[in-house]
Amino acid sequence: MLNILIVEDEELQTKALREMLLMYNPKFNIYVAHNANNAISISSDYDIDLFILDVDLSADSDSDNSNISGIDIGLKFRNSSKYSTTPIIYLTGVPEKIHQAVNDVHCFSYLSKPYSYFDIKKTLDDIFHSTHIGNDAITINTLLNVQIPISFRNIYYVECLNHTTIVYTINGSFETRTLTLKDFLATAPYYFLRIHKSYIININYIYSYQKTKRLICINETELPLGRKYKDDFDIAFSKGLH
Repeated sequence: MLNILIVEDEELQTKALREMLLMYNPKFNIYVAHNANNAISISSDYDIDLFILDVDLSADSDSDNSNISGIDIGLKFRNSSKYSTTPIIYLTGVPEKIHQAVNDVHCFSYLSKPYSYFDIKKTLDDIFHSTHIGNDAITINTLLNVQIPISFRNIYYVECLNHTTIVYTINGSFETRTLTLKDFLATAPYYFLRIHKSYIININYIYSYQKTKRLICINETELPLGRKYKDDFDIAFSKGLH
């Protein structure tokens, strides 16, 4: 799952932002830094997929980088080969500083404080619908030994049946024996969710959910929701992650 680093010195802002991110996707790995030293250390120890940086950080007398702003931190990331193209979102209460964030750091987007969950959701949607994060397609080796690339966004759901994995897409279904559901989920984007030992669904194609019967309708096909996966699915569904 994606690793996100928040660099924000205000505790309440950090807590609220973290909750919004987890509302969008409960599987996010979220790291928090309150100053430049923490941010640089975390980004060295982990592979960060998305940075969310506050433009204006308070001076930290205990830090060797006490006067470094969010803009400076973003420039450090941009000048490193590891994070030269990693998406950066800036948060600011001073709109005048956005020009520098856009032109010098080439941030993906910025949000003016105060921002709402819907602002966060729209920005994340824009990122994930672009090519900035994650792979856009998966290549499967069919039973006829033909390699076929399939866009993740064209996949309705994936089924495991009699040791065969079947990928159902808008262009038909494809069968393979070289891809397990576990392997698929490990590489799939955030909008895929396991609902049963035999099924993984693309939550963007949910048509309806019969909670009492534990049935999910995907592209006019009703799929069972396993007891083991019900709680996680109910949380995702209630938060509108479909």
